[in-house]
Formats: sequence, C-alpha cells, structure tokens
Amino acid sequence: MERTLYDQDHEDFRAVVREFVAREVTPHQQRWDEEHRIDL
Repeated sequence: MERTLYDQDHEDFRAVVREFVAREVTPHQQRWDEEHRIDL
C-alpha cells in the first residue's frame, strides 16, 4: 500500500532513525533492561 500522507523527506528520516536504532539501541537493549539503566 502506497502512503500519500508523507513525502520523501519523511521516509528518509524514518530510514535514518531505523538505522540508528538498529546500530545504537538494539545491541544494548537487553543489558539496559537487566541493569535498569541506559548508557550515557
């Protein structure tokens, strides 16, 4: 289904955020949950 609500800039931003989360959050998430904290 093609979305008409958002333009290419929005889709590009979503891709950047998705890549950031995969690189910077996902690898640490289990440890953060276990330690009840996040890295600074």
